[in-house]
Amino acid sequence: MRSPLVRVLIGVDVGPLPAGGVPAAPLFRAGELPGLDVLGQALHEVELGSSQGEDFQGTLTYLCCVEDTRQRWDPKTPWVLPTSFVQEALLVISALGLAASYLLTWDLWQPRVGPPNLPAVGALQSIGFGVPLLLAALSAPLFPRLAATLHAGLLILAVLGDQVRIQPEFASLAILLFAAAWPSTGLRVARWHLTTLWAWAGMHKLLSGGWPSGGASFIATSLGAPGLRPLIAVAVPLLELGLAFLALTPKTWKALRWTAPVFHFGVLLPLALTGWNTAVWPWNLCLAASAPLLFSDAFKHPAGDRRPVSQRALPVAIAAFLALYPLGFYFGAMDAYLAHNLYSSNTAEASICSSTPRNGSCRTTSFSTWEDLNVPLPPEKRLFTEWFERICQPDEVLRIDGRWTRLSERSVTLVPCKQSRFTE
Repeated sequence: MRSPLVRVLIGVDVGPLPAGGVPAAPLFRAGELPGLDVLGQALHEVELGSSQGEDFQGTLTYLCCVEDTRQRWDPKTPWVLPTSFVQEALLVISALGLAASYLLTWDLWQPRVGPPNLPAVGALQSIGFGVPLLLAALSAPLFPRLAATLHAGLLILAVLGDQVRIQPEFASLAILLFAAAWPSTGLRVARWHLTTLWAWAGMHKLLSGGWPSGGASFIATSLGAPGLRPLIAVAVPLLELGLAFLALTPKTWKALRWTAPVFHFGVLLPLALTGWNTAVWPWNLCLAASAPLLFSDAFKHPAGDRRPVSQRALPVAIAAFLALYPLGFYFGAMDAYLAHNLYSSNTAEASICSSTPRNGSCRTTSFSTWEDLNVPLPPEKRLFTEWFERICQPDEVLRIDGRWTRLSERSVTLVPCKQSRFTE
């Protein structure tokens, strides 16, 4: 008979066990094991070994006696939250946030004539996605992996059927929902999502040529204090970068657990005072509620990550992708909203000009979706152009002012109507 050997995910070998199956002394201090997912993996290996003819009698006795404090809440350490609680809470928060956002933008998810659907795949534009998306999101707390996967697939199809649906709140909440369905890796991914969202939201504002006179001015005016515009223009991006900095090390998570909710409630304040952009209100509430959970002390790891390289590679690769892909916005390779441009006033703008664009009048209201869909039109050249080609009249010209950053001059693109007699 071979002595049992159980290998757990953090890369420490347990065993062989003494006679009777109970260890003479604990091999781990309380809190060193990652949680139920680790014990489940160990049990799986026990079952695998048993199926291969190995005798694992006594191993289950050992496993039941291993203490993992992160599976029990202790009022003495209130922020050492059980992993299972964080998962279930994040599923409920994300599901409710998505459901509320879908209801607030219901017409966006239906086929329509105006404002026009702007599909990437024409066959999908006539499908109504509102009901399936709502049901998939609300089912996630009951059937996490099935519902989260179904929701992600439906959301991708919905976006392909109408690119106006490329809105940051839906992408972000879908990531949190999907991450909660696979907590062992997903919760780390969710933390990186929030970290990179804060970092890039702040960085885009600092690099924006329009933020001081655009987003910062709106916040100051909505608060009834236009004189605070210069302070807000500096303070908001620094606060966002500060949240990202606090998220980088567990030593500062205690501060992050209260600063992140305060910040997101602060984001809601000017929106609530003006009654504007209600579609993102549930998102900010969800971020305020999720941050303390995701940055719980239970996720502080002991020095030196001893997990096998194969188990570290996926979250590291995802974290690197989340950190770097928003940079593509500055090269025209990533949509503004997916790159975390939030109230940055640095994105492309479009207007329709009559006669010649230098001498004629121009109007921007033609591309407004606020009144009908409760969301803005994603500020992308391809969407402005497609919409313009559907509605343009002879001798009208589309003027697109490109990204407005401190890194380069703002470009101007003129697109004549295909029926137009005017070209430049």
